[in-house]
Amino acid sequence: NRENICLTNGVLSGLFYLLASLLNKKDSVILNDLSFEGFGSVIKTLGLTSVHVDIEDKKELEKAIKKSKAKVLILNSPENPSGKIYQKKSLLLLDSIAKKYNLLIISDEVNNQNVYLPYTFVPPSQYISSKHLVTINSFSKNYFLPGIRLGWIVAGKNVVRKIRDILSVSQVGIGYPSQVLANFIVRHIDNDIKE
Repeated sequence: NRENICLTNGVLSGLFYLLASLLNKKDSVILNDLSFEGFGSVIKTLGLTSVHVDIEDKKELEKAIKKSKAKVLILNSPENPSGKIYQKKSLLLLDSIAKKYNLLIISDEVNNQNVYLPYTFVPPSQYISSKHLVTINSFSKNYFLPGIRLGWIVAGKNVVRKIRDILSVSQVGIGYPSQVLANFIVRHIDNDIKE
């Protein structure tokens, strides 16, 4: 559904606009102990607070949420830099925590197609309620096209509306070469159309 999708200039740009539209300065964001340094840069730029915790440790995670009053958790699967893929058990735990604390989980899946046998990618959307999940992704990593600054956000209509409001006054646009290449990819690769 188009109302649930917003195009961005890549994952970090999408994360920036997403956090800017949902949080206020000094709000807390939960990150896994080991997380992509780009997340920290976006959080710092927006004046937010990073709270690092082992997101698979239920006790520690709940303690961190209660103490920080975090509204958002960023999940990165496959995780950069470790390569860890979160499995059903962990995703169900995060779903129950999200419901209990009304926590929004932002799932960065930028490397979701860069998983090799015997491992398989487990989409968080299979186990985390869409009410508590926002997915961000891009063409860059999956097609080894780092210069193609085109990503997307899949979220509830209200979240997408807030992001579009910010993007409408932003001077950042998606470049023409990125649009042409993305159009080519979408027309020729069925998996991405489904995604």
